Amino acid sequence: MLATLEKRGYKVTAVIDVSGEFSVVRGDEVNLVTFCKGRLMAYSYSVPSGIRGFIRRVTQLTAQLGPGDFASMSSETSVGELNSLSVTWTTQPDQLSVSYFAPAERSSESVSVMHLDLAHSVCRTQPQ
Repeated sequence: MLATLEKRGYKVTAVIDVSGEFSVVRGDEVNLVTFCKGRLMAYSYSVPSGIRGFIRRVTQLTAQLGPGDFASMSSETSVGELNSLSVTWTTQPDQLSVSYFAPAERSSESVSVMHLDLAHSVCRTQPQ
């Protein structure tokens, strides 16, 4: 799969210290893919949007999937204070999360979407 992405013009780079995780970049498009035992386990991508786009996406997914689990976070990171809101829907064996990251000192606001195959999430806690 990684070779196919490279053929399509993506730059694929292994994430340091995270086995099976790769950043996949083409232009301004940044994605993260995670493999476990050769199988795609998770992928996430950023969407060009701000808080309005986050609210529209959450409203649309709530209409399709029902209410999700809400979480908020505030912490200090290497790019300054990080404040985020996220909503997660779990429909076995999949999990879908939409997160909004507020602007910080050295980063702009962003929205990301993550899909996770829960059937293979055991790989996160066991050596590959």
